[in-house]
Amino acid sequence: MSNGSRQGPWTDICALAATIYKCVTGDCIPDANARINPTNPAMIRPFDAYGVSLPAQFEAAVMRALKTDAKKGRRP
Repeated sequence: MSNGSRQGPWTDICALAATIYKCVTGDCIPDANARINPTNPAMIRPFDAYGVSLPAQFEAAVMRALKTDAKKGRRP
């Protein structure tokens, strides 16, 4: 991003969620550009795909924080 117009509080929430995801799974999430690609979006695998069992609300919160909103160019 060349300017800060696409950054805000959602950026910090996404960074925290990405850190949690990396700590739990050992994998990095695909970059935002790959996740918003309309023709072939990169998917983020759920925790259970790694054999990790966590409370459903926790996983849902992390996954929601990792979502992008391509139409707005920022977090939902």
